[in-house]
Amino acid sequence: MRNHLPPILVSLVLLVLMGYWTFYELRWIDHQQKQSELQNSDMMAAFTQSILRTELRRGKRLLRDRLQMVFSDAMSQTPLVQLTLKDDKGKVLLQVMRTINAAAAQPLSSNIYTKTYDLKVSEDMMDTSQGMGMHMGHFGISMSNNRTSNEWIVLDTPKLQLEVKTDATHIHNNALRTRQRVYTTGLIGLLAILAFCVLWLVSLRQRMLRNSLELAQSQARHLKDLAQIASGLAHETKNPLGLIRGSAQQLLKNIKDNESQLETTSNILDQVDIATSRLGDFIAYAKPAEPDLAYIAVKALFERMYSLMRDEISNIGCTLKYVSPDIEINCDQKKLLQILMNLLLNAKQNSHSGCVINLNCGINNSTAFIEVNDNGDGISKEQLGDIFSPYTSRNEGGSGLGLAIVKRIVEAHGWNINVRSEPGVITTFKIEGIQYRTGSHE
Repeated sequence: MRNHLPPILVSLVLLVLMGYWTFYELRWIDHQQKQSELQNSDMMAAFTQSILRTELRRGKRLLRDRLQMVFSDAMSQTPLVQLTLKDDKGKVLLQVMRTINAAAAQPLSSNIYTKTYDLKVSEDMMDTSQGMGMHMGHFGISMSNNRTSNEWIVLDTPKLQLEVKTDATHIHNNALRTRQRVYTTGLIGLLAILAFCVLWLVSLRQRMLRNSLELAQSQARHLKDLAQIASGLAHETKNPLGLIRGSAQQLLKNIKDNESQLETTSNILDQVDIATSRLGDFIAYAKPAEPDLAYIAVKALFERMYSLMRDEISNIGCTLKYVSPDIEINCDQKKLLQILMNLLLNAKQNSHSGCVINLNCGINNSTAFIEVNDNGDGISKEQLGDIFSPYTSRNEGGSGLGLAIVKRIVEAHGWNINVRSEPGVITTFKIEGIQYRTGSHE
């Protein structure tokens, strides 16, 4: 886990920086949008005020139609969409909206920026020496006194309010496109950071796995070398044991009247046999041979096993039973006999008078299985986890290699073995994954 911290921390720092950049860019876009809207509105307000000042030079009366026409023409060429002129009491003096034609009003956009400006009406803005009937050269429209009162806007207040509404759609669209670019860049950056983190973690994981594999291979080679050395040592030890046994047998023949020497020589023979048996078990575990596979009949195999173990099991008051279907299984016969011998001996050693030991074979889906079960003392939960470990024995005087050898031979065949136990009820050793075929094939 400690090796994973650097890529995670670097990715978090990059994510924070990316988030800060995105936040700053969005804030900058909002600021620029507001500034553009304000500048646009101020420009339109300045334009409007310049027209009003031009008109106010002719006096305190403004011709409504003239202003509407001037502002409508300006709205068709600028972002200005609505203009409202009010007196200091809020009374609307003039309101002009952008139109499509003379008959229909154009609906206002949803992106409208509104701002109100104060306009002072002073005497220096007006030139009352010129009559109302003179021609307005600035707009090319003539004015005369022959107008009704509704057509005139009379300014009898020193202050005016000018409300300007401008269309900010173009500004909003530009801001939206800029935001989309920021979001896209942020998303690409986020994906890049995540990909960087994942690739770094995968690289670390691969490096760890590679190191673990190299370590495991090194340990396997070392254990193989140790197994070969130990196997060779055990094999060499059996030779002097054979000489000792031969010498003890010779002494036993020559000694006739000395009971003490006869007992000592017999003990030597017994201990040599025990040592030789344990060395054989050790060699079988340390250096197992590859199985010589062939199809054999289960029924004949079980009958042979029954004849070998029946008397030994019945001597302790137990019963041996077997069930065998008419199938052939692919195995090394000698090694399978060794497996069954060890399992049955293990069941016998943990049973008592009246117990039943069963040897069964069956078919499970596309493979066969073999199981040995008994209703003896069983195996405790603490012992189940180490039941197949070397030098783990539940019986006094046992080598602790019997079940370990069984597991080695089972795995060499490509099978699986498992055990389940309810002490005092049933204990079952089950070998699964055995290839089989039905009937007899010559």
